[in-house]
Amino acid sequence: MKVSIVGFGLIGGSIALNLKSKLQNVEIVGIDPEKKNLDFGVERGFLDVPRGTIGEEVRGSDFVVIATHLNAYKSVAGELIGHLEGSELVMDVGSVKGFVVREVAPIFAERGLSFVPAHPIAGTEKQGAQNAVLGLFEGARCIITPCNNGEEELRRAEYFWGILGSKVEYLDPFEHDAIFSQVSHIPHLIAYALVDYVVEEEGGRAVDYAGGGFRDFTRIAASSAEMWSTIFELNRDNVIEDLERFMELLNVYKRAIRKGNWQELKERLEKASRIRANMKFSF
Repeated sequence: MKVSIVGFGLIGGSIALNLKSKLQNVEIVGIDPEKKNLDFGVERGFLDVPRGTIGEEVRGSDFVVIATHLNAYKSVAGELIGHLEGSELVMDVGSVKGFVVREVAPIFAERGLSFVPAHPIAGTEKQGAQNAVLGLFEGARCIITPCNNGEEELRRAEYFWGILGSKVEYLDPFEHDAIFSQVSHIPHLIAYALVDYVVEEEGGRAVDYAGGGFRDFTRIAASSAEMWSTIFELNRDNVIEDLERFMELLNVYKRAIRKGNWQELKERLEKASRIRANMKFSF
């Protein structure tokens, strides 16, 4: 098998690392402008062909994975179509699928090239191939949001993510964006805002006293600002709607505290605590 990965960071590197651990005969082509990402993959044995830019090396790949930031997708797609022969299956890993289906998928469709939008629900706040994780996709969901795909294309996509140990599910791309606004995009925005707030208040004095709760709550605020600002931009309508509703709920909590409605507050906290304790996560 030959797999080309455009964007050899945490997710791209983890795909390569896990493919190498599961398949005896797989060739990985890695494309990334950051030489340190490529060098690390070569040194650790999970990258065979390092390239700084997209070129002929991607031709004839069984799979091509776009794992760059979303703001590079259209330019990457424009470069790829000049080097593919038509047998390759192209996929992405982005967390905003409406944009991908509207503006990226047509670039491949116009050339008769196979493209399947995908979103593996896996990752960490760290960046770069040096933080690639063995087993990152094992047991995790991978959401596929079809865009006029045939059965064979979808079967091949399922096969690829199955090798990595992912559980494939299907969603409408716009339903996907509404869901992940709530469970991923808004939580990241709130984590960033909380760090911003604490640092701004009284010169950030409180940071010196931050414990495990603050650390755990704000862990994801160490993620790439470039990546997340683009996600907020491309899923803007959902993010704004959810943020407004969340702020309304925060006001309910604020009123309960201000008015001394401790029983109401306790009941809300107990309900949330009970729900959280019983949540099951697919990663």
